[in-house]
Parts: sequence; C-alpha cells; structure tokens
Amino acid sequence: MLFYFWGKRFGRPRPLPAKLSRFAGDYVSSLAHIYRQGRARHLILESIYRGLKQDVARYLGVPPNLSDGELVKICCGQRRIDAPKLQDLLERCTELLHNPGLSEKDLFATARAVAIWQTKNLDLRKGE
Repeated sequence: MLFYFWGKRFGRPRPLPAKLSRFAGDYVSSLAHIYRQGRARHLILESIYRGLKQDVARYLGVPPNLSDGELVKICCGQRRIDAPKLQDLLERCTELLHNPGLSEKDLFATARAVAIWQTKNLDLRKGE
C-alpha cells in the first residue's frame, strides 16, 4: 500500500498562503519602541557616532578606525566638508556618551544634527 501511494496526493492542491509584506517603517518603529522601552539611549548614540565616523571614512577613502582628531585633520584638506562642524559633532557625541543622564531630547537633537551634516557634506550626488 505504501508503494502504491508513494508520490500521490490526497486531496486537491491548495494555494500557498499569501506572504505578508512588511514595510521598512514598521521595522524601524518597532525597533525604536524596543529601544525606548529598554532606555537604551547610550546604545543608540554609540551607533549614530560609529555610523558617522564610518560614513566619513568611507567618503574620504580612509580606514574607519582613525581617531576623531585624525579624521577631522583629513577633512580639513577637503573643500566640501565642514570640518569644524564635524569636530563639534564628534565631541558632542563623545561628551554625551560619557553622560549618565543622557536625555531623549539630547539624543534626538544630536541625531538630527548628524543627519543634517551628513546630507550637506557627504551627499555624493551633489557634485553631479
């Protein structure tokens, strides 16, 4: 009996269940909610700080593990990069990382300042 029914179906074919598509915004908002509930402000700020350094290093074509001072010094030779503002942002991030009472307001202000600086200075399409 087993060999007779081997490879045979029992019933009509059924369609596959529809795959639920998720939007990127759903992922971001749920991750933000988790971080907010866990009060992981320092973790978020560290991620923003590392991301800024990596983006600048990638734009300049240098290793991402340079110190803040070395990175700013290299940026001073670049015409299109606002090096003093970058230095201020890096110092601000470092200062806030060592602040145990980091507020959500400070975190949002810093994240916004970093995003604005990146848009003005690292937008590769600007030169086209």
